Amino acid sequence: MSRSWGPLAALLVSRAGALTGHRLLLLAVPWLVITTGTLTEAGTVALCHTLPYVIMQGLSGPLLDRSPPARVAAGGDLIGAAAVATLAAAGTPPLWLLMTAMAVIGAADGPAAAAKNVLLPDVTVAACQPPDRGQALAVVAERAASTLGPAMAGLLISLYGTSRTLWLASLLFSVTSALTWRIRLAERRAVASEPDSYLQQLWAGVRVVFRDRPLRAITIMYIVTNCLDSGLIVILIPLWARENGHGATFAGLMLSAAGGAAVCSAIAAAWLGARLPRQTAYLVGVIISGPTRIIVLALDCPPTVIIVVYAIAGVGSGIFNPALRATIAEVAPAELRGRVFALVDALSWIGLPIAGLFATTAVSAVELTGTLWAFGIAYLLAVLYPVRRITRHPALSVVAAIPAPRRHREPGTTSRDITPQWST
Repeated sequence: MSRSWGPLAALLVSRAGALTGHRLLLLAVPWLVITTGTLTEAGTVALCHTLPYVIMQGLSGPLLDRSPPARVAAGGDLIGAAAVATLAAAGTPPLWLLMTAMAVIGAADGPAAAAKNVLLPDVTVAACQPPDRGQALAVVAERAASTLGPAMAGLLISLYGTSRTLWLASLLFSVTSALTWRIRLAERRAVASEPDSYLQQLWAGVRVVFRDRPLRAITIMYIVTNCLDSGLIVILIPLWARENGHGATFAGLMLSAAGGAAVCSAIAAAWLGARLPRQTAYLVGVIISGPTRIIVLALDCPPTVIIVVYAIAGVGSGIFNPALRATIAEVAPAELRGRVFALVDALSWIGLPIAGLFATTAVSAVELTGTLWAFGIAYLLAVLYPVRRITRHPALSVVAAIPAPRRHREPGTTSRDITPQWST
């Protein structure tokens, strides 16, 4: 592997490893709580993880714009490793320790995840790759971890128990921290004419997200579709499977088909996506990946057809996500990229706490079939909303395609163009 590929490879492995660790954690901890406590306690522990994650990610933007993102990411993963190790060492930890540890893990992972998003365009430039390819490779890492992680967690818990599974998650976080730490930025970027107040800097990022039309459209789309996706997965799919006599196994097979196909299509998009008109890739991808998998349930199609539709939906997911992320990276001002990525990611989660309640209320009002049709139509309208704001074509020049590499400056040094380095 050439030197320029080192930072990109390290970041991709770090993302995949951290996500796999979280998948292990998010199955092992609820399993531990359920076996020793109640479902209410399991829900409380899950909330202790999610809420700090969203809040700290949204607030971390100014930090990411003033500090090397590799350091923020490495620090977050290291804190997570220590917190998980504490749970593993406790054997059967009390509820207060579970809640505290999960809150610490969520608070550390929010900024760390945003930092890796901020770092990705720079390491893609260092590898001399187009932006869509770097984003597609990141989607491959994420989808692979999301698909394999839960299966690995279930197998490890059944074979070795929750304590050893938690030790493995802690080890994964430690490895990802070390990998990300070695991605060096030569200088600290100077932030010109920035207000001193952290809240003022944060507000500057909020203004950019909501005043820039592409960013505003993409953010609104994320909020709506993530809320609908959560309601679909948590409430509607299990309810549909039960009412149609398919059971939990078939519901899991549907989601696995989509996840596996998304990995394969993201691999293809990594090599072909940069040659496709980005607007076309987005439009085709979102239509076949979003409303189709909801409407096919409303139509009560045969099981084989449903599995095929979900696999095709996975293909679309692997196509449109890189186009969206590359657009965000290109339209975000370089000096505000940390705030933009952190805010867009955090805002995309805000509908999740009410998603389940929204879905159950809709089912009570118009029954399951009516709810599925309403979700499908709402999903279609949401994904069509930002189409005109997606940049039409990937940039022809790799360097011109992405905002200038992050520039870092220490006192007494001069500013110069830099690229990420892989430390030895």
